[in-house]
Amino acid sequence: MREKNWVLVKPLRKYPDRFYQFSGEMPLDVGTRGRLSVNAMLVASDRFISRARWKKSEAFQMLIARWLKTMKLIEDFRLAPIVEGR
Repeated sequence: MREKNWVLVKPLRKYPDRFYQFSGEMPLDVGTRGRLSVNAMLVASDRFISRARWKKSEAFQMLIARWLKTMKLIEDFRLAPIVEGR
């Protein structure tokens, strides 16, 4: 009987930081290992997105929250500044 060798493939993202610096500028992409994903979400937080022409637009935050809930990764989701203007 052949012995099976298993390899665990982990996500290429890093663990979340405790604090994020945000300049207000839109990043061109989410960066290496998703390091700019929080910045991208903050910039897009006031946008409405439709995943298809026939689907109703929804707030970007709601779209993200729905997918994370579907994947059973979260129960609640919101983006909010800790201090006004920061």
